[in-house]
Amino acid sequence: MSTLPLRLAQLTITLATPDQYAVVIALVHRARIRLLQFGTITLQLPAAQQIMAVAWHESQPVATLIASSSNPHCAWIRCCAIDGIAFSDHTAVLAQLAQILIAQAPVTALYYSGDFYDRWFTDILTGVGFQPHSAIIGLQRQTALPLRATTQPATLRRLHPNDIATIQMIDALAFAYEWLKNDYEVHQLFNTDTIAFHATIADHSIGYAIAVVHDHGSLLHIVRIAVLPEWRRQGIAQQLLAAVITYGQQIDTAQISLNTQHDNHAALALYQRAGFKQTNDRHEVIAHDVVGANHAGEFIRP
Repeated sequence: MSTLPLRLAQLTITLATPDQYAVVIALVHRARIRLLQFGTITLQLPAAQQIMAVAWHESQPVATLIASSSNPHCAWIRCCAIDGIAFSDHTAVLAQLAQILIAQAPVTALYYSGDFYDRWFTDILTGVGFQPHSAIIGLQRQTALPLRATTQPATLRRLHPNDIATIQMIDALAFAYEWLKNDYEVHQLFNTDTIAFHATIADHSIGYAIAVVHDHGSLLHIVRIAVLPEWRRQGIAQQLLAAVITYGQQIDTAQISLNTQHDNHAALALYQRAGFKQTNDRHEVIAHDVVGANHAGEFIRP
């Protein structure tokens, strides 16, 4: 490889094939400039969930955008890395990588969630046609706050990794495509620091809640509360939320946090009634329809 900084004209930009993934991931580990969401788990996803746009110099990768797909419809850009390229060409190289994803990724839409610290990357994606989609906001509750009494319409039991199929069944009916998780991602949520509840009525699965302990026990973060649409507004989500809060009190954690969409008014009302207050944590979500040969057309949720 040249010892001088590379210029855009010297590069070839393609989608990587699965047999090239290992060398691309090695680039991410050594790159001097990189943005990596969710830590190394992003790089550990199975090949079937990885989409990599790569800038090559001869046979060596020098820049990449990596998107992860949870379903055939959507992928989220989770990683960018760049090394050995002239600084003045960084924006142009990353923009061309994004354009390759837009043109060739085998999904219907691409998404990215950014905050104040990676505004530079959000600006690059906006420059190639990404548009505002939504915003994810943070809320937090002091665990020591008293908990209001709730009704108990459902039977709750602990949720386990062998319930992944149940989780995905509920998710498929409860969420839009971009918020779905594949079985690998769901399985990664379960560890010794996870508490999860499964809501049933007459032995039918109708909802669940998953929360994970962070920061050596000082924070309990609610990953997801989901209820089947036909069972909403009947106190199920409130019951699941109360179970998580009670668990936080039992383990004496200081704070309980969660994220939700800024326009999910029903969820916001539920959390605010339970004592959650909005924080300064805000992530803007941008999106772009994919126009490549594998475009599957418009999808309408049932």
